[in-house]
Amino acid sequence: MKAALPLHLIKGNNGQISHIAVICSINGCDAMLIIDSGASNCVLDVTRASLFELAADNSFGNEVAVGLGSGNIHSSLSRAELFALGDIEIKYFPFVMLDLSIINDTFREYGSIEIDGIIGTDLLLACDAKIDYKQKKLFLKGNKRRLQKVFKHPFQFH
Repeated sequence: MKAALPLHLIKGNNGQISHIAVICSINGCDAMLIIDSGASNCVLDVTRASLFELAADNSFGNEVAVGLGSGNIHSSLSRAELFALGDIEIKYFPFVMLDLSIINDTFREYGSIEIDGIIGTDLLLACDAKIDYKQKKLFLKGNKRRLQKVFKHPFQFH
């Protein structure tokens, strides 16, 4: 399976490009996710969970995430029944649920689009991601069985 997703350039302060994002599908609904190779896991904004028909997976309990420039951040965990990035589809995909309101407040302040979440290193590595800035595309590839196996296991926080 391969996918080539168009990049969306998000502008920040003074109109400079601050982030790159892609549109994917979570449980059949479009989602705008920024690409963040510094994030360990894929993340969704907990305030938008109902839009994607997601609920916390209580079998993992409450987790604490750590981010640069911040203290501990309380998070919950969830799994999307179907996460699709172009032709790549992963069932029961795990997402860390965090409140991304402060990020969206900043994007709104600069007149940029809001995001629903983050694509992290877990998915970027599993799909051998390549970003082509000239073509403005994110290229992903992956074996369906391998991807299902990688994302079948419980979450791993680093």
